[in-house]
Amino acid sequence: HEVLIAWGLPEAALDDGLLDSATLAYCTALQAVARPLPDARATLDALQAQGLHLGLVSNTVWPGAFHLEDLERFGLASALECTLFSADVGLWKPDPRIFHLALEALDLQPDEAAYVGDHPYFDVYGAQQAGLRGIWMWNAAWVNPRLQELDIQPDATLHGLAELPDAIRPWI
Repeated sequence: HEVLIAWGLPEAALDDGLLDSATLAYCTALQAVARPLPDARATLDALQAQGLHLGLVSNTVWPGAFHLEDLERFGLASALECTLFSADVGLWKPDPRIFHLALEALDLQPDEAAYVGDHPYFDVYGAQQAGLRGIWMWNAAWVNPRLQELDIQPDATLHGLAELPDAIRPWI
């Protein structure tokens, strides 16, 4: 909506279904390139076998329904008890409130949870500010976790999802 308005389209044009059409076209193109991380299903299965509650919090500009289609397509949705998408709830990581919404949905306290993400600021710092452990999924795009003069120290660093069950074992 904001992009189309910035491009100079009048509000009335968006009411005629243009926004829905643009969103559908954009998300359809993204579905062609969306892929889960290696070991995603096996890792989720291992975590479930440990009796852990699993959820997803994602910063996204398109509706969560499109992400849910991807999660279903890759067989991952059934492992998640909670899915929160920023575009749907109006909150963005690192805002602690989005993490607290997930905790509430999972019936967990912050000290009972960890959050895994690939961005030091939005994911690790955000989770830690909400009282969760922040686990950094190493990403070459963010090799320097020092952002905005914050010295971000992940509680654990992963180089692959398959490392997650062992990384959290001491906290369970």
